Amino acid sequence: MWVKKMKRNIYEYRDLLKKEGLWIDDRLRIHEISGISYRYQEVKKDDIFVCKGRAFKEQYLSYAYALQASLYLSEKIYEIDMDFILVSDVNKALALLSKWFYADDRPLDLYGITGTKGKTTTAHLTHAIFDQIGGCGLISSILWKAGHHQEEALLTTPESKDLQRLIYESKKQKDECMIVEVSSQALKYQRVYDCPFKVVIFLNIDIDHISPREHENFNDYFISKLSFFRQADLAIINKDSLFFDIIYKVASSLCHVITFSMHQDADVMAKEIVMNEQSVSFLLETAYFKEPMILNMSGLFNVENALAAIALALSQQVPMKMIKQGIAYCVVEGRMDYYESEDKHKKILVSYAHNPLSIERNFQWIKSLFPKTDIFSIFGCPGHKAYSRREMMGKIDSVYSKKIYLVPDDPEDEDLLEINKEIIRGITVPYECFASRKAAIEKAFHEQEDVFLLVAGKGHEDYLKQQHHRYAIEKDGHIVQKCLENYRQNLLKSKE
Repeated sequence: MWVKKMKRNIYEYRDLLKKEGLWIDDRLRIHEISGISYRYQEVKKDDIFVCKGRAFKEQYLSYAYALQASLYLSEKIYEIDMDFILVSDVNKALALLSKWFYADDRPLDLYGITGTKGKTTTAHLTHAIFDQIGGCGLISSILWKAGHHQEEALLTTPESKDLQRLIYESKKQKDECMIVEVSSQALKYQRVYDCPFKVVIFLNIDIDHISPREHENFNDYFISKLSFFRQADLAIINKDSLFFDIIYKVASSLCHVITFSMHQDADVMAKEIVMNEQSVSFLLETAYFKEPMILNMSGLFNVENALAAIALALSQQVPMKMIKQGIAYCVVEGRMDYYESEDKHKKILVSYAHNPLSIERNFQWIKSLFPKTDIFSIFGCPGHKAYSRREMMGKIDSVYSKKIYLVPDDPEDEDLLEINKEIIRGITVPYECFASRKAAIEKAFHEQEDVFLLVAGKGHEDYLKQQHHRYAIEKDGHIVQKCLENYRQNLLKSKE
């Protein structure tokens, strides 16, 4: 997406930093900047270069200088003959810089969604509802959409510069609102700082994302999530979530609250739930009405996600007809994709599930619909992330699986064998390790005549992150479809 080249007076930004209490010092000989960059590979002439990130090296600033960046923004002064602005918090300063640089007075309602699991599905369900009313932007872990423009998501929540660029483009293309999936990292590192959200959804919380690169402990993770309420006028929260009492106490002290639930009395509830392999029907109930709903995705957790999206839409007086249409027609690739052979012997669920809460709910879904089936699970854990997941995932999979196939899932620069060793500590059933997701799926598919495969972790993704690069891989769903087609052809040949 190309945003028209703009020029901004840097002294206006310095005054804003002083007003916000972030400015420490500066040396300014230039008056204008034409852009913002925080990756030296993207620097353009007259940019302000932002020195940020755990992996930042001083040589990156030298590269930015060689590429004719005008000045740098930093928490530290470097020995280089460049103009600079010194600040106390570079992440907040970048968020303010981005909002100031892409300033546009046209209105755009922001709706934010956070939680340990379900953010993406809820974001897409909410978008499917609001996009019928008028233009609606979308920031999710699958894609970033502003008006008619779409681009691949690089992070669940973009860096503040990219977020404000997308907000600017949404306004320019006359979108009326934007749905933003907000991660704990985005909250901790101020990517959504100074973004006023009209409504935020808090789906759930569980122990996850604990590692040196994410959150040092659960308290840090939880506090980051709870900070979201400071930016909202209205909060929609799940009454069935762990730590609901704390979530409700914090939320209600900062903004208005609406609750939703599948199991308790709440403002928005789901009753009379009926589920099959492909969809769920339920009765939507509030204090004012009851309405039958059909969700074109299966799983009780997706009913939970739908309730959150419905509650947000109801809070904004969206007509019920549009809510029902959005919920009925929305499908999110890689989230609970169910496949089955014609003879019913081969059943496969491809799911983005990648943490203990998600994967256990997937197993529970399988057992609720196919109580006597043998499950063969295929999964892995990412490198340098959520170390607490690894052994726990092994334990949970062992409870439900006849056999486990360990595969790569974004190992980054961590040794895959070391990742698997930690998972294996929790495994108490037979297992195999594979260097290829495709090889594991194909082997498991033929493990026995009747088989149910849970292929977890990558969902819609067609790449593997390894050694700081993205390597293209075949999507899990595509591999499954080929296995099913080969199986069908072989059955036809045997009949002939």
